[in-house]
Amino acid sequence: RRLCGITPFVTLSLIFGLSLSTLYIGWLSQHSPAEMRVRGRKELLLFCVEVLLLVWSYLTAVLRGPGFVPHGWEPSPKEVLARLGPAEQRPLAVEVPPLRDLL
Repeated sequence: RRLCGITPFVTLSLIFGLSLSTLYIGWLSQHSPAEMRVRGRKELLLFCVEVLLLVWSYLTAVLRGPGFVPHGWEPSPKEVLARLGPAEQRPLAVEVPPLRDLL
Protein backbone atom coordinates (compact mmCIF):
# COMPACT_ATOMS: atom_id res chain seq x y z
CA ARG A 1 0.00 0.00 0.00
CA ARG A 2 2.83 2.40 0.82
CA LEU A 3 4.47 1.77 -2.56
CA CYS A 4 1.34 2.75 -4.51
CA GLY A 5 1.84 6.49 -4.09
CA ILE A 6 3.47 8.83 -6.56
CA THR A 7 6.55 9.55 -4.41
CA PRO A 8 7.83 5.94 -4.16
CA PHE A 9 7.10 5.45 -7.87
CA VAL A 10 9.09 8.55 -8.86
CA THR A 11 11.92 7.70 -6.46
CA LEU A 12 12.28 4.11 -7.66
CA SER A 13 11.97 5.22 -11.30
CA LEU A 14 14.81 7.70 -10.81
CA ILE A 15 17.00 5.11 -9.09
CA PHE A 16 16.44 2.46 -11.77
CA GLY A 17 16.58 4.92 -14.67
CA LEU A 18 19.87 6.46 -13.58
CA SER A 19 21.34 3.06 -12.72
CA LEU A 20 20.40 1.49 -16.04
CA SER A 21 21.67 4.48 -18.03
CA THR A 22 24.95 4.34 -16.10
CA LEU A 23 25.26 0.62 -16.80
CA TYR A 24 24.52 1.06 -20.49
CA ILE A 25 26.73 4.07 -21.11
CA GLY A 26 29.60 2.99 -18.90
CA TRP A 27 29.84 -0.74 -19.44
CA LEU A 28 27.53 -2.09 -22.10
CA SER A 29 27.68 0.37 -24.99
CA GLN A 30 30.10 -0.06 -27.84
CA HIS A 31 31.24 3.54 -27.45
CA SER A 32 32.97 3.03 -24.12
CA PRO A 33 36.77 2.70 -24.30
CA ALA A 34 38.17 -0.83 -24.34
CA GLU A 35 40.35 -0.28 -21.27
CA MET A 36 37.27 0.74 -19.32
CA ARG A 37 35.45 -2.45 -20.27
CA VAL A 38 38.41 -4.57 -19.17
CA ARG A 39 38.96 -2.76 -15.87
CA GLY A 40 35.29 -2.21 -15.23
CA ARG A 41 34.26 -5.69 -14.05
CA LYS A 42 35.07 -4.92 -10.42
CA GLU A 43 33.55 -1.46 -10.71
CA LEU A 44 30.41 -2.94 -12.25
CA LEU A 45 30.03 -5.40 -9.39
CA LEU A 46 30.58 -2.67 -6.79
CA PHE A 47 28.09 -0.37 -8.53
CA CYS A 48 25.43 -3.09 -8.65
CA VAL A 49 25.94 -3.84 -4.95
CA GLU A 50 25.62 -0.14 -4.11
CA VAL A 51 22.38 0.17 -6.10
CA LEU A 52 21.03 -2.97 -4.46
CA LEU A 53 21.82 -1.58 -0.98
CA LEU A 54 20.25 1.76 -1.90
CA VAL A 55 17.00 0.12 -3.02
CA TRP A 56 16.98 -2.19 0.00
CA SER A 57 17.45 0.76 2.40
CA TYR A 58 14.74 2.78 0.67
CA LEU A 59 12.23 -0.06 0.68
CA THR A 60 12.98 -0.84 4.32
CA ALA A 61 12.37 2.80 5.30
CA VAL A 62 9.15 3.01 3.27
CA LEU A 63 7.67 -0.33 4.30
CA ARG A 64 8.73 -0.51 7.97
CA GLY A 65 8.91 3.15 8.91
CA PRO A 66 11.58 4.89 10.95
CA GLY A 67 10.73 3.15 14.23
CA PHE A 68 9.40 4.47 17.50
CA VAL A 69 10.21 5.07 21.13
CA PRO A 70 8.71 2.44 23.44
CA HIS A 71 5.53 3.50 25.25
CA GLY A 72 6.24 5.06 28.62
CA TRP A 73 9.96 5.58 28.04
CA GLU A 74 11.53 8.68 29.56
CA PRO A 75 15.20 9.63 29.59
CA SER A 76 16.87 9.78 32.96
CA PRO A 77 18.33 13.11 34.14
CA LYS A 78 21.78 11.56 33.71
CA GLU A 79 21.06 10.81 30.03
CA VAL A 80 19.77 14.35 29.48
CA LEU A 81 22.91 15.87 30.97
CA ALA A 82 25.08 13.52 28.89
CA ARG A 83 23.35 14.70 25.68
CA LEU A 84 23.55 18.39 26.56
CA GLY A 85 27.20 18.23 27.58
CA PRO A 86 28.94 20.26 30.29
CA ALA A 87 27.50 23.71 31.06
CA GLU A 88 30.71 25.50 30.09
CA GLN A 89 30.54 24.09 26.54
CA ARG A 90 26.99 25.31 25.85
CA PRO A 91 26.76 28.43 23.67
CA LEU A 92 24.44 30.28 26.05
CA ALA A 93 24.27 30.33 29.81
CA VAL A 94 21.06 28.34 30.02
CA GLU A 95 19.93 25.89 32.64
CA VAL A 96 18.98 22.33 31.84
CA PRO A 97 15.30 22.36 30.88
CA PRO A 98 12.88 20.18 32.81
CA LEU A 99 12.71 16.62 31.61
CA ARG A 100 9.14 17.00 30.31
CA ASP A 101 10.17 19.85 27.99
CA LEU A 102 12.66 17.61 26.16
CA LEU A 103 10.11 14.94 25.20
